[in-house]
Amino acid sequence: MQKLALRIEELRDKAAKTTFTQLVLDGGWALETSPEIGFVFEANRYPVPTNKLYRGKFKFSKHYYPVPADLEDGGEEWRCALAIDEHPQVKRWVRNLDSDPVAGFWMPTSSTRFYPDFVCELIDGRVLVVEYKGGHISGMAKEIEKGEVGRVWAEKSGGKGLFAMVFKNRDGMNVGQQLDAAIDSKS
Repeated sequence: MQKLALRIEELRDKAAKTTFTQLVLDGGWALETSPEIGFVFEANRYPVPTNKLYRGKFKFSKHYYPVPADLEDGGEEWRCALAIDEHPQVKRWVRNLDSDPVAGFWMPTSSTRFYPDFVCELIDGRVLVVEYKGGHISGMAKEIEKGEVGRVWAEKSGGKGLFAMVFKNRDGMNVGQQLDAAIDSKS
């Protein structure tokens, strides 16, 4: 009975992924994005539990709220946040709240919601959404799907949204250079 239940779950997951790919990633549905359904930089809209607040010594100058959420001082995502904070084209940014469908920014995947790591407003008014990935998981199907969803979101944004899935080092580019490439893209 347990084998049958596992097989049914496997088939259900496969059907969901196939349908999601056909309808969302391959253009079966007419998708649109707009500022009204995107992220809003709004005071008092960052409900972070005290135990999830960043406790490091570095003070990020462009983070919209006084203290970012959930960053390990000196960790890889912290280094990505530092590159974002130092980028001359970034006006302000937020460490996205994962699993908060009201205050956080999310995109659908075949199995759940995807909450990218960072949401940035650029000086020119565009929004750059950044997902940082450790190189060890870059080839996982779930992570590839997130990248595809981000690409579709950016394409459907009418040039107002950009998406970057960045790594510690990708094709010889560091995080800052990957951000440059995403910002300079024609999405």
